[in-house]
Amino acid sequence: MRVEKENKNTYHFHEDKRVGTGYIFEFLASKLYNEDRMNYFIDFDFYDQPRKDMVEYLIEEVKSIKEENYPHMNARVYHCCFSHAKDKIDFYKSIDGFQADESMVILRKDIKKATVDSILYDVIEDNLNDHMESFLESHGQIFVSAPYDEEKLDRLLKQGMKSLGIYDKDICIANILLIEDNNQAWVEDMFVKESYRKQGLASYLLKFADSYFLDKGYKEVFLEVWYANDRAVKCYKKHGYTYDRTTEVSIGKSI
Repeated sequence: MRVEKENKNTYHFHEDKRVGTGYIFEFLASKLYNEDRMNYFIDFDFYDQPRKDMVEYLIEEVKSIKEENYPHMNARVYHCCFSHAKDKIDFYKSIDGFQADESMVILRKDIKKATVDSILYDVIEDNLNDHMESFLESHGQIFVSAPYDEEKLDRLLKQGMKSLGIYDKDICIANILLIEDNNQAWVEDMFVKESYRKQGLASYLLKFADSYFLDKGYKEVFLEVWYANDRAVKCYKKHGYTYDRTTEVSIGKSI
């Protein structure tokens, strides 16, 4: 098998003809995990059938890239599959060392009553109207791999998204986004800046979400989270969220 490297991300695999193309995407995992980690997402266009040798080649490339760029950091190489793609999941699980040990899940909670506590910081409803810049800066520091921009936020606001921010002076230290989608209530991208955690801010935001959606007539609320994010999952379960279903499976290994 001959490999043609188009650029640092794209690899073309040939035999008597091109048999596939592989891709490597390097990015820092979100700052929601307990430890910093580099992620290496690999993807493929298999032109005939899935090829283990192509996957194994890209894994070796990832190891070299990681050692060159981030030799002292934890790292994971992986591919993501939708939970219903059984054949694809089985193929990636057949790669040496790969395990389906991370997944994106939906949690749900029944809303029966809601009492919002008081806190010492400023709470601003609809904060994206006049405080978007501070939100974007703080959100980008947490969700480093998937930051928002003004265009996306404007689009979501026009669709009725609600935002609640907690501020220390002019710094957005915690935030929650609330969305109504197909007659369902959803919590999105809740965060608390690291130096302000363990002060009850996440609890305040989740209780606000309960109250907000209960007032609008909803009896349950949903959210999506990577199940490997232990801190977030423990927080949500503490506030009554339970497992509903798996939407995506991450299959890979540490390198």
